[in-house]
This record gives sequence, structure tokens and C-alpha cells, in this order.
Amino acid sequence: ALHSGMKNIVYRLSCFLFLLSLTATAVAQELVFPPPAAEISAANRATLDPWSGRWAGTFDVYDTRGTRTTRLSVSQHYWWDGAVQRATFVEVDANGTQTTAKAANYQDEAGNLVCTVEKSNGERSLHVGTVTDGYLFWHANRPDTTEVFKERVEGAGEAAVYAIDGFGVYGGQAYLFSGRYARPE
Repeated sequence: ALHSGMKNIVYRLSCFLFLLSLTATAVAQELVFPPPAAEISAANRATLDPWSGRWAGTFDVYDTRGTRTTRLSVSQHYWWDGAVQRATFVEVDANGTQTTAKAANYQDEAGNLVCTVEKSNGERSLHVGTVTDGYLFWHANRPDTTEVFKERVEGAGEAAVYAIDGFGVYGGQAYLFSGRYARPE
């Protein structure tokens, strides 16, 4: 009887620990956006400033065999609101389905570049930025998602091109993506 009582206690304890681990995992998976700093450094503002204005173009997604799986028609608008660069996006897929988004690029209290995106379909993302060789690299590491992409605005005025190229693993499936945007007429 003592032996079966111990088994019952061990079983209950293991169930409790399992539920506790699920709760901790759920809390850890909740995406929390860090608050922006009150001010942005001149260097970080200069890094983000080339995106200010309106952009339009296409965004393509490819599987690892090079087959295009998705093409989106994209329009974006970036502007400064104090120390935060705000943005709105409209993405339209081949079926005409439209997704909108609100984004914010800013410097957090630690001085890191941060990009947050909230889409109309409920998707939320958080990226941390670094600058290397004239490119702005954005990194995300969320449950079931690893994503890295580089962006750069090349040229100026009407000849400017906003280029984005990246790689992501979403739920175990890897994809490559590429976008090219120009200033609309």
C-alpha cells in the first residue's frame, strides 16, 4: 500500500511539474515588445532615415528548392513620430487577400535597434537590428521561428530602391525571401 501511495504522489508531482512547465513555456512564448527609449541616437536615426517616405513593390517567398511559393504586392509608408519611426504596410496576395500592418522602428533603453510589427491577421513580430557592411540586419528568434534578413536603400530620390533579402524557418520549414520596392510615382 505504501508503494502504491508513493507512486500516486510521484505521479501527481510529475503532472504538476508538467503543467508548470507548460505554463512557463506559454508565458515565455508571449511576445513582449520592449519600450522605446525617450530619444534615439543620431547614428540609429541615420540608419533608419533612408526608409522614410512611401514605397511600393513585390515581395517573393521561395522554398529551399527555389520554387516561388508566394508573391505579395506591397506598399509601405514610413514617417518619424518623435524618436520612433512608424510605418503602415499593405500586402496583397495573388488571390487579392489584403493584410495590413502597423510597425515601429526605434531604439530601446539599451541602445538596440528594434522593429515591431502587428498585422491585421493577428501576427506579431519582434526583430533586433544590427548594421554590417551598409546593411541593416534584422534578427528574430521566436518559438517555431528563426528569421534573419538584410535591408538597404540604394540610390536616392526617385531612383532609390529598397531591397530586402532573408531567410526564415517557420514551424520547421525553411524559406528564402526577397523584396524590391521603389518610390511610387
